[in-house]
Amino acid sequence: MYCKKCNHLLDESKKICHHCGYDNSLEENNKLKEMKTAKKKTNKHSIVIMILLIFIAVTISLIITYTIKDIKKEPIPNMTSSTTTEEMKTKKFKYDSLIMEYPDNFGVASNVIFLKDNSSINIEINKITFEEYNNYCELNEHLTSKIGEIESITFADDSYYAHLFQVDNKYYIIKVNYINDTTVYTENIQLAISKILNTLKKKWKIISFLVHIYNQHICKHFPNA
Repeated sequence: MYCKKCNHLLDESKKICHHCGYDNSLEENNKLKEMKTAKKKTNKHSIVIMILLIFIAVTISLIITYTIKDIKKEPIPNMTSSTTTEEMKTKKFKYDSLIMEYPDNFGVASNVIFLKDNSSINIEINKITFEEYNNYCELNEHLTSKIGEIESITFADDSYYAHLFQVDNKYYIIKVNYINDTTVYTENIQLAISKILNTLKKKWKIISFLVHIYNQHICKHFPNA
């Protein structure tokens, strides 16, 4: 064995060099310490890698679990109901300066929107005079209501109910004629008629529309004008 400091030959049983006095046992201790340190570092790296692998495995398992749960929660599409719930296409009905929309199971004739399966069930619209408007109001108990975009007065009779209203200084009455039999005048038909009435709106002419916009502008910016 040679001295680690001066490279002189040492006796086999001696660790201290007789030439330079260096204790070669310190070198061996340093090597042992380095080996232990390296082993500790390797162990730490192994622990870190193990923790990372466990974390990755847990994360993947959680993702798979929640994905399976979400798939189970998704409803299966009902192919039979898609066609039955599809909304019917509507057509436009025009009377004077008014517009309403109606579905395919209804037809029209001049001032009437009628149920194709039973024309006795219909929506009838007429222009009336101011005197007729007042007579209806005086002779019938009525309530204020609204159909579509228009304020109205509503009253009822044995075989119909009606809406009275005014648009552009013109007076109108809409009568909903029906058969007082729930097997004929069903809830679905009542709902369909209600939807038609709620589409009622004024048909704007270009000049009246411009006047309306102008008046709104004047009232907004010059309220005392």
